[in-house]
Amino acid sequence: MENWKNFVKINEKENSPIEIGNSIVIDGHVDGKKNAIFTHFHSDHIQDFDLVTGSSYHKILLHDITHEVMIALKNPRKFMKNIIPLPYDQVHTTKFGETITLLDADHIPGSCQVHVKIDNTRILYSGDFVFPSAATPKCDILVLDANHGTPQFTTNTAIF
Repeated sequence: MENWKNFVKINEKENSPIEIGNSIVIDGHVDGKKNAIFTHFHSDHIQDFDLVTGSSYHKILLHDITHEVMIALKNPRKFMKNIIPLPYDQVHTTKFGETITLLDADHIPGSCQVHVKIDNTRILYSGDFVFPSAATPKCDILVLDANHGTPQFTTNTAIF
């Protein structure tokens, strides 16, 4: 898809969040975005959590398990009504008409891939995930987090 940059913004700075559509930011904070998603509770993915919970996001989405872990790790008073635990495969629609579905990433309990649909364009963000056990749905734009693509993180992977 040649016009993928109309839907996804990727900052090349290390540990930068991914922006999707008009309102969505994944694993970080971006001024002006209204919907934040945190894919799991590893420190490199939740480093901006306190910043996000202190900002004016409409919704902050986490998988149910990640939500419970964040309550244990952080101040429970931060868990206002705009922080939403979302089970896998349940569709959430933003005020901008984007649909968000969290899919099992099979990385750690509660880890998720993020499937977003904007009009007729399907975008899948997949950070840390286990292949081939984590199913990846058909999409028009696939965004993979490549932070662990350096030789120090290389492991033997069999492709089936």
